[in-house]
Amino acid sequence: MYQDRHIRTALYMLKRQYGGPLSVYKQLDSVVTFETGQVTVTATAYHVKRAVILPTVWKRVKSPAAPSPVGSRDVGLKSFIVDRADIPGVVLTQNDWVVYDGWRYQIEEIDASEFDAGWLITARLVVGSTSDNTVVVAANANVSPVAGADSE
Repeated sequence: MYQDRHIRTALYMLKRQYGGPLSVYKQLDSVVTFETGQVTVTATAYHVKRAVILPTVWKRVKSPAAPSPVGSRDVGLKSFIVDRADIPGVVLTQNDWVVYDGWRYQIEEIDASEFDAGWLITARLVVGSTSDNTVVVAANANVSPVAGADSE
């Protein structure tokens, strides 16, 4: 309990200093139209008001077919730390993705933090993604009533 409280406090401080909004999309299903080859993905969107956004790390990836440097390219990997309290009950997989600042990032790696306080998500920027073919079946957000508004 003592360590859990310290991890939550550290995560809260990181979110305050390096935090930003993002959305996590949990893929539910995908369907391929055989005539056109178009893939339609069904997903649930979870909007996170503040997650820790870490800088992009660039990694050189070589094509297995080309041993020379000409067959290599740079891939940007971005890391996010998402508090489990922001999206409770969700289990992330590599089929899921993150949308941050209008860009789609495909999850490459997911690491759980100590005491299940959150996830460290390493994701790759997807250029020309099929995000237009995503059907969002539910969008979840942590929303609190506005002060002075009528609530039932």
